[in-house]
Amino acid sequence: MSAYVIYARKSSEEEDRQILSIPAQVNELRALATSRGLVVARVYEESQSARSTGRPVFGEMMGEVDRRRISGILCWKPDRLARNMVDGGRVIDALDRRVLQEIVTPGRTTRNSSDDKLFLSLEFAMSKKYVDDLSDNVRRGNRAVLSSGRSVGMVPIGYLKELPIDRRSGRGAGKTTVDPVRFPLMQEIFRRYLTGAYSVQQIYLFARDTLGLRTEGSRKHAAGPVSSGSFYAILRNPFYAGFIRHGGELYRGDHRAVVSKDERDRILALLGRKDAPRPARHAFTFVGLIRCGGCGRAVTGEEHTNRHGTRYVYYRCTRRRVGNVVCGEPYVPEPQVDAQLAEVVARLAIPERLLTFTWAKLDAEGVRRGDSSAAVIEGLRKEITASEAELDRLTRLCTRGHLPEDEYVRSRMQLMTELEKLRGQLADPYKFEVEINATLRDVISVAAMAARTFVDGTEEERREILGRICVSIKLTDRKLSVELRRPFLLLAEKLPEIVSQLREPNPHKVRRIPRKTTQIPSRKRPRLADGAATQKVARPNPQILAQQNEKTAEDDPAISSWCALIEAVREDLRQSMAPTPCHESGSDKIFRAV
Repeated sequence: MSAYVIYARKSSEEEDRQILSIPAQVNELRALATSRGLVVARVYEESQSARSTGRPVFGEMMGEVDRRRISGILCWKPDRLARNMVDGGRVIDALDRRVLQEIVTPGRTTRNSSDDKLFLSLEFAMSKKYVDDLSDNVRRGNRAVLSSGRSVGMVPIGYLKELPIDRRSGRGAGKTTVDPVRFPLMQEIFRRYLTGAYSVQQIYLFARDTLGLRTEGSRKHAAGPVSSGSFYAILRNPFYAGFIRHGGELYRGDHRAVVSKDERDRILALLGRKDAPRPARHAFTFVGLIRCGGCGRAVTGEEHTNRHGTRYVYYRCTRRRVGNVVCGEPYVPEPQVDAQLAEVVARLAIPERLLTFTWAKLDAEGVRRGDSSAAVIEGLRKEITASEAELDRLTRLCTRGHLPEDEYVRSRMQLMTELEKLRGQLADPYKFEVEINATLRDVISVAAMAARTFVDGTEEERREILGRICVSIKLTDRKLSVELRRPFLLLAEKLPEIVSQLREPNPHKVRRIPRKTTQIPSRKRPRLADGAATQKVARPNPQILAQQNEKTAEDDPAISSWCALIEAVREDLRQSMAPTPCHESGSDKIFRAV
């Protein structure tokens, strides 16, 4: 039996902001049916955009139309039925085949006539044009927001998004700030994973049980612990490296990053390695850090207990079959592994005298500036010009169809990353030197505490130290071959010889460090208990302290050699941390573990 139905639709997207709600549409259309004497057999309601095909309620209604169970449709406007040409053509085709008699709206009634079908097709075309223009405007607005360094969507855990002052003109463009509770937790999570001594599952359990990391609740989702599966996405998310991924492209964000670009490359390499440490029933100190030198497989640990209750731990290759060959590397007891690693770490031990001299030297010299400021700035400008020219060339090649889109997106992301880095260095030419000095301090600090921590620290601290100073550890014929990271390798090669040549200080020739006296007016001096003003305040003079260090270096050849070694490490860091040329990949740079 033929009947009339009501179809009411409204989506939550921008396209339907001014459209009546579904109940209001139904009420208006029922009144329209009553005024015209039409019997409404059913009401179809749908909350989904008509921009694309695949609406289930609309498809069900059109199926009834094709079975000739519906003779007419009442809707608020034709664009409620379709905003794409496929669904619009389906409605017009139903009219043309006379399976649908009419479409009734408050403004007009459309039947199977040439004029009505022409006007209906124009209505559908205009609604399609409207959503296309709206989509272009949204994309253009998103690009403007992203180019300014702000995110247009939700921010990951560890960050908060402030609402713009004017919601109407700045929708979705709120500034991203750090979450004071969760941001420090994310820093600790990434720092631990960068050591390479933990699996993703171990990091997840540490974050859930030890740190108590929980998501922030919202209107749709309640607050709760982060799932283990989402931790892989968290570690891969470029947002934590200061970038925003949107539409297959990366944009430089203005938010505070958790890790650097180089550290993110290191994280991606760790996530992709096949011998990543896995959770085990027994906690072995060095599992996940050592690989077999014979077959390249991971080295695992085994625990045995004799009849007297004495516990023994051995390390061996996992002995996985490679083709028809089974690895034959022998077992090695844990004390032998511990002793060999302790011998390597001990080469980094820095005596307290050298350490005190080093801190005084670095404090006195401050930021080391380049030999020629003009040359540094000019070199940065040339690099920026070359990168911009390369970016324009890529765009022209893609526009003319000479470059595949996926290759264009990948190359553009790489160029934009390096361009942002160069522009940041041009804004502050000496920031690079500040980073080098900070990294040098970190290298010396880690080397100074490595030997002590490896002997007296917990198992977790020992694993972390090895992860920070070692690139790889291979076990061959019960002998460990340790590859240190470049800065620590330079120290391990020269430091033992310097320490052996270091002279004991002569107590009769200890020089008194001159101090620079600062006079404070008596009325501003802090008062003692009896009300009397304190005396003059004295502090070391950095310039005189630097001269004192130079004199000490002249008196002791070992101190002079140590100064030369510090400069060699500094120069090595300068080369490894230098910006990657635009034709190289950022992942090819030496990772700065500290």
